[in-house]
Amino acid sequence: VSGSAHFDGTVFANGITLLNSMEADTIKGADMMEVNGNLELTAGVLNEVYTKTGDLRLQSHYGINGNLLLATGTTGNVGIGIYSPQYKLDVNGEVRVNGSIRVQRIRALPGDTVIMFGDSTIMMTTTTNKIYHSNTNVNFRGMAIGNASANGKGLNSVAIGNRILTTENATNSLVIGSGGQTYLTNDIANCLMVGFNSNIPTLFVGTSAGDNTTGYIGVATASPLSDFQVIEGIKRVNIGAGPNWNALGYIGFNADLNSSSADMHTTGNGVTNTGGMISLASDGSLRFNILPSTGGSDQLQNPTLFADGAQMRIYSSHIEIGQGRIGTSSPYYNDPGTKLMVAGRIMCQDLIVSIVDWQDEVFDSTYNLMPMDSVHLYIQTNGHLPGVPAEKIIEAEGMSVAQTAQLQQAKIEEMMLYILQLNERMKALEAENAKLKAAGGK
Repeated sequence: VSGSAHFDGTVFANGITLLNSMEADTIKGADMMEVNGNLELTAGVLNEVYTKTGDLRLQSHYGINGNLLLATGTTGNVGIGIYSPQYKLDVNGEVRVNGSIRVQRIRALPGDTVIMFGDSTIMMTTTTNKIYHSNTNVNFRGMAIGNASANGKGLNSVAIGNRILTTENATNSLVIGSGGQTYLTNDIANCLMVGFNSNIPTLFVGTSAGDNTTGYIGVATASPLSDFQVIEGIKRVNIGAGPNWNALGYIGFNADLNSSSADMHTTGNGVTNTGGMISLASDGSLRFNILPSTGGSDQLQNPTLFADGAQMRIYSSHIEIGQGRIGTSSPYYNDPGTKLMVAGRIMCQDLIVSIVDWQDEVFDSTYNLMPMDSVHLYIQTNGHLPGVPAEKIIEAEGMSVAQTAQLQQAKIEEMMLYILQLNERMKALEAENAKLKAAGGK
């Protein structure tokens, strides 16, 4: 037909060659349809649409500047929204998937981000469940989670937050939080640092010596000297286990126990080096040691002084106050009734002693008052009052304030009875003298 041809029905042909263009509502290829000797449609077993040369592209309308929908390259790559796909699937734009994406590896383009999550959740259900680095660069062998200012340089280290990093020295370490004007930096291996809006950590967990050991914990310090330390310098507080025989555990105020020599150590700041410690001794006592300031440098107290020179010891049975023990030979020392021992003077505004048996029975009519001549003879023989301990006993055993008060009260009351006896005798003599005067006057 030289010109246009119109068919009301269907055209059946083994092959159709179009030299210019074709417009159709439906195209069916029984065996093959060839367009311009390049585009071919096959039916039967193959069911292919392909080009003999060049790419197969689908566009919304004709023209090189048209909206490209799909392009398949001769290399087997498929592109969506891109003319020359470089990968098996190359998409220029965002991708939305309603189902699962199954891949062996996700790799970001140079300078891009691996994964960006919005309101989503990460779920891992593989047998390994690992997120780890694979960077062979010695300066970046850790992981960083946060923004661009987070950096993990230490081998197997992790930095989580903002303006934080682990250095090359901080292998197997972790830093969490945010830096201030300068970075929160972890430069210590095998440890944890946590801090916010500062370049120093608020919490530090140090390395252990190996299996069955634990590291030191520091608050506001990255160099704790004991199991638990708060702050550095002369303001520090230590909590730890005591070495050797000195202490089962202790709390030190600017003081710690040296792990090798068991000395009590305090830190000096150039002006003062005082310190104090509360420790639990192996004998079960709670000891209080205070080192007065001797100057500006650090000072030590040797183990002997630390053990025996405590200012106070609290036992389950009694309390001892003062350096050095007193009355160890006294029967009162190990007496369960002895609750407080003081090596030194006690000063107070008032002292109440509870006494059960006061000595008012001296005034009873049945009380056996020793005659004064017998008292005189007893004093000449023994050198002290009857019923009162001798000096050598007091010096050896001490004296009971309650018993002494009782004895003294009894002696005061006895003296009152003797005075009353003397008063009666004096009255009798005065009466007799009056009679004699009256008789002589007659």
